[in-house]
Amino acid sequence: MGRWNRVSRWTVRSRGLALLVTGLAASAFLVLSRPPVATAGQEQDPATSVRTIIDRNQPTALTQANVLIEQNSVPVAHASPADLQAVALEDEQRERAGLAPRFAIPNAVSMTPDRNGIWEKVAADTLVWRMKVSSPGAKSLNLGFAQYHMPEGGQMFIYASDFSKVIRPFTPADNEEHGELWTPIIPVDEVVIEVTIPTAVRDELRLELTSINVGYRGFGKVGGDKSGTCNVDVVCPEGDAWWDEIPSVAVISTGGSLFCTGFMVNNTAEDETPYFMTAYHCGIRSYNASSLVAYWNYETSSCGGTPDGSLSDWQSGSYFRAEYGDSDFTLVELDEDPDPSWNITYAGWDRTGADASTAVAIHHPSCDEKRISFEYDSTTTTSYLSTTVPGDGTHVRVIDWDLGTTEGGSSGSPLFNQDHHVIGQLHGGYAACGNDSSDWYGKFSVSWTGGGSSSSRLSDWLDPGSTGAAYVDTLVSGSSFCGDGTCDSGEDQCNCPADCGTPPSTETNCNDGVDNDCDNGTDCDDDDCSSDPACICDGDGTCESGEDCYNCPSDCISGVGGACGNGVCEPSSGEDCVSCPEDCNGVQTGKPSGRFCCGDGDGSNPVGCSDSRCTSDGFDCSDTPGESYCCGDLTCEGAEDSYNCAIDCGSAPYCGDGTCDAGEDQCNCPADCGTPPSTETSCTDGVDNDCDNYTDCDDTDCDGDPACSCLPRGEVCTLDAECCSNRCHRGVCK
Repeated sequence: MGRWNRVSRWTVRSRGLALLVTGLAASAFLVLSRPPVATAGQEQDPATSVRTIIDRNQPTALTQANVLIEQNSVPVAHASPADLQAVALEDEQRERAGLAPRFAIPNAVSMTPDRNGIWEKVAADTLVWRMKVSSPGAKSLNLGFAQYHMPEGGQMFIYASDFSKVIRPFTPADNEEHGELWTPIIPVDEVVIEVTIPTAVRDELRLELTSINVGYRGFGKVGGDKSGTCNVDVVCPEGDAWWDEIPSVAVISTGGSLFCTGFMVNNTAEDETPYFMTAYHCGIRSYNASSLVAYWNYETSSCGGTPDGSLSDWQSGSYFRAEYGDSDFTLVELDEDPDPSWNITYAGWDRTGADASTAVAIHHPSCDEKRISFEYDSTTTTSYLSTTVPGDGTHVRVIDWDLGTTEGGSSGSPLFNQDHHVIGQLHGGYAACGNDSSDWYGKFSVSWTGGGSSSSRLSDWLDPGSTGAAYVDTLVSGSSFCGDGTCDSGEDQCNCPADCGTPPSTETNCNDGVDNDCDNGTDCDDDDCSSDPACICDGDGTCESGEDCYNCPSDCISGVGGACGNGVCEPSSGEDCVSCPEDCNGVQTGKPSGRFCCGDGDGSNPVGCSDSRCTSDGFDCSDTPGESYCCGDLTCEGAEDSYNCAIDCGSAPYCGDGTCDAGEDQCNCPADCGTPPSTETSCTDGVDNDCDNYTDCDDTDCDGDPACSCLPRGEVCTLDAECCSNRCHRGVCK
């Protein structure tokens, strides 16, 4: 994504050179810790649903911090920082060879949730997998997954380990036919990969991290070289006439390593097919088009002001459509349409080959915020890096820029003629702040016919109906955009303060579903709402951290009375030998004179605690009213237990906790109770010993067992020999 071939006139791009000295600065990769897959953390109530655990707005490590292990205990994969001296040498050689500039060094790896990181169970039906990726001192990190398939109900967050930066969740909506996923950059040197997934679809997850890309210089505001001071921000008055075209341009990364500029391009059907065009030398090919990440609306908020553009409007992935090296173009189709709220436009074009009387470039120099440059004289048609007219006719020459310039990173950006139509995309040149040198753009009219096939020309894609149109205008999706002076549908104070006004400094309503102060925290997720009554109790039926029976009675139980099973018979709480035989002594069989029932009056011959039998044989009994209890006070008491008050009493048993609990057996929980035998071990015990859904004589394993070869008493028979008793009387075995 950069303009190279700009150091001197002898610097000529070599298209045949696909990769240069990549081994010299490639960072070594080392996994320092790889613990086994394990269940960790304190269990929640198994009744808690996946919907409660999975929050689409923030990582599970935040919402379930009291359950998961601490962040600093998550296994770490370490990528060594780039060797800056070696990288500088490589970048100089890449520039001479006409290759796109880099901002990061890729590290090839192969890491999956089955082999790396740690799994934890946060509920009976919900699992979380996490792994940290670290490269101390890196300017940024971004990741490439050669395999990505997220099952329904699952999601993946990637965030800075201190949660200062969080990428929106990747969900099943990000599953693509090519099966890959490449992330935008995070301007930190350590990130966490977090997958939250329903247990039932765990085996459907496909995730393989294959590239850790360590940033060593600027992409956005993360440090490094910056563009020259002669560049003009698109929000300056000079850009006012070009606001239909400005939103069509994006800064892009490829393979997590290279940066360039590109643009959305219209077609004769004007159907908003997301065709995206850039320079061939930016390195996008059929085998790596899926790694393209486009950042839209990366612009300063004021003319000549502090570079404060945001990289938040991004999308990942594309499919290769066409390329032609002679005119240096590549065309891809983005995986999906841009978010409508971004107000992206589709640049118009002119394929006639006519020279422009004036020209405008919209681009991202040095990967900075979007700029605009002006040439007030006519362009000419030449060969690449040549001044001879027409030469081989493959390029448009801008003789010198009258306002602004282009730089490394501007490669692939569109050149518009006086009619606001694209006539080429930037290949390279010598222009810079402080000189009057030229730039060359691959000629759109040459790219139209290209090499004569659909994979080497534009015509098949941009004129799908074979209309023969010589030009199309820029297509504005809808009729509005941020900056038109009207707060339109899809715009608000957060994404378009220019039209909708400055947002308030704090959350003004904690129950309206709106991020009022535009800090990425909505309602109760915003710290401003921490003391708001609506945020203390969420009403989900589970007593959680910060809730108790006083501030959230709908979720947290309370009352006065004991709990059956605490070892004390408490008649005042309604306990007796019938309702709570664990605590209350009693005999309810045999001779009536020997029967008694300790407790509150139920059963045969009820007696109170004063009866000595109620405190004998290891039993205890008390007429004193039971103690009061309040779920959320962090003391397990009264009627509280692991099911109705896990925050005080701890989580209930579950399959996988290492203990064969009541209700679990070898069939429904072999993880705790052991592997069942391969055959039925008893044909008369009423148990499905080998867990094949057949019990005793119904199991073919018992076909030869004596107990299964004769009829038991009561069965219908015709002969004595059919009965185990050898007596068949009146058609029934005796």
